[in-house]
Amino acid sequence: MVVKNEIEVKQLLWEDDIDYTTSAFKNYYPTVEHLIEQAMLNGSYIRQCYPSKDTGRMLADRFDLEWNDSFMPRFREVDERKYILTLKGEDEIEHPDDSGYLNLDGGYKEVPEQEAAISRELFYCFWKNSNVPRLEKWRLSVPYKGIKVDWDVFTHRDLVMVEFEVRHHFQLGLVEEIGLNKSRDEAYRSRNIAYVL
Repeated sequence: MVVKNEIEVKQLLWEDDIDYTTSAFKNYYPTVEHLIEQAMLNGSYIRQCYPSKDTGRMLADRFDLEWNDSFMPRFREVDERKYILTLKGEDEIEHPDDSGYLNLDGGYKEVPEQEAAISRELFYCFWKNSNVPRLEKWRLSVPYKGIKVDWDVFTHRDLVMVEFEVRHHFQLGLVEEIGLNKSRDEAYRSRNIAYVL
């Protein structure tokens, strides 16, 4: 079991043939097309699905995870060989003064998160046999200036996002504005990007 608070900044880079990158994006890749190519060549293929909170509560007990009603369960498959249950908080952790951390419009999110390894069979039970929201994407994870950068190229819609994940608030100053900050935009939460069959 892994328990942590995730501090993240999500930025929209591309959606529906519209490029939202800033000039700072070129510090990472020359074009969005090049990023997409690199993600497909060198990234991991991820499938995720989002079962109900009732299912999450039951699985929290089974895997000895803490549960509260702010958690949203997620199943993830990485490259058809790694299977993870995540309980991710929906409520942000409040900070009285964020102004010293980040000069990006849209701010950042800090949410509690717990993870546990699950079986392939459990993942497929929900992926194949239930009508739950799901998504598929290529993810290229690359460290940059000591922070984790996840480049996500979604396969079920014309969408490319980047997520900067830092361990400490003081690292937020290292995050560059390379697209539109969607950290607090509910429409860009993964479960809202997901589709239902």
